[in-house]
Amino acid sequence: MLDTNIVSSLIREDDASMNVAPRLARVETIGLSAIVLAELEIGLQLIHATKRGKRLSANLADFLRLEKLMVVPFSAEDAVEAGRLYSRRKKGRALTFQDTAIAATAHLRGALLVTGDRDFEALPRGYLDIENWLEG
Repeated sequence: MLDTNIVSSLIREDDASMNVAPRLARVETIGLSAIVLAELEIGLQLIHATKRGKRLSANLADFLRLEKLMVVPFSAEDAVEAGRLYSRRKKGRALTFQDTAIAATAHLRGALLVTGDRDFEALPRGYLDIENWLEG
């Protein structure tokens, strides 16, 4: 499953996305939490009237049309797990509820979470397999 910063990199077509695209080409299915989709839409709405916002919105629309992309809904089971997980995160570490919800969604499906966000280090050890594809 891809985290928000991975998709953001792809739709911005920044240098780091050059590390992500070849790896995505090798996977059968690309998971995307509905929470990530909401976070992306929030960001795009903040800049939607700009030329850059229109370009990024078009790039996201293209990404969402990928045949191997599966948007994973946030279920009641995910919500319960996210609540439990949020209360168990390492104290003193920043982890938003949205990130906890993304982690819970990936965890319940046995999915790898692809992210460049170090905040996920606040998760309990061994809870979730995480890889950073933004780094070469």
